[in-house]
Amino acid sequence: RIPEEENRISAIHLHFKITGAALDPKALEKALKLTPKYCSMVRSVEKSILVDESLEIMP
Repeated sequence: RIPEEENRISAIHLHFKITGAALDPKALEKALKLTPKYCSMVRSVEKSILVDESLEIMP
């Protein structure tokens, strides 16, 4: 948050937890890199706040 603008969010972190059989980590990383291009929420806020993504493959 930004102290001068107490209710304004300055950054968000999206953490994706993926489950499934025979998941390809490289394909998942590629899909994650497409998030900023195809996610309407990210597109809506990308010029006003920092959006960071991470990925976790669940057993």
